[in-house]
Amino acid sequence: MFASLNNFGADFNPAIKSMTDTNIKASNILKSHGCKCCTDITGFGLAVTLIEVLEESKLSAIINSSKIPLLQGVVEYSKTCACPVLGINLETAGEKMILDDDVEPHFVNILGDAQTSGGLIGFIKPDKADSCLDELKKIGCNAAIIGEVTKGDSKLRITK
Repeated sequence: MFASLNNFGADFNPAIKSMTDTNIKASNILKSHGCKCCTDITGFGLAVTLIEVLEESKLSAIINSSKIPLLQGVVEYSKTCACPVLGINLETAGEKMILDDDVEPHFVNILGDAQTSGGLIGFIKPDKADSCLDELKKIGCNAAIIGEVTKGDSKLRITK
C-alpha cells in the first residue's frame, strides 16, 4: 500500500530535515576514529547496502533492529506503507538477510526502504566505537552502534 505525503503530517518534517542535512561533519568524525569503510544509505536501503559491503569484504554482520535510529512514526508507517522499490530491494537481499524469529515481519519494510540522503553507516573498530558515537551525538547526529561485523559468508543477521 502506498500513502500520500499528505497522510504523514508533522511526522514528515523531521524526515525533510534529515534529508537536507549533509553528512560531511559526521564523515569527518568517522574518519578521525579510524573508519576505513563508510557509505550512505540510499536507494538500496540499509539491508542491501550492508550486504553489498559484506560481500565485497567477505564478512558477515549481526544487526540489532532495536538499536537502529528511526525517525518518529517510521515503525507505524512500516506496517501500512511501502516504498516503490521495496520489493526489488528485498529480492536483492534474498537469502543473505536472515531475520531472527522475534523480529517483527514488518521490520523488513524498514530494512529495505529506499532513502534519500538516508545517513551514513561507518565501520569502526570496537575500541573506538563509543568515543566516535559520543562525538557524533555532540554535533546532533542521530547515531547509534547497531551491530557488529563477524567472520562469515556475507550474511546479514537481524536480531531484536
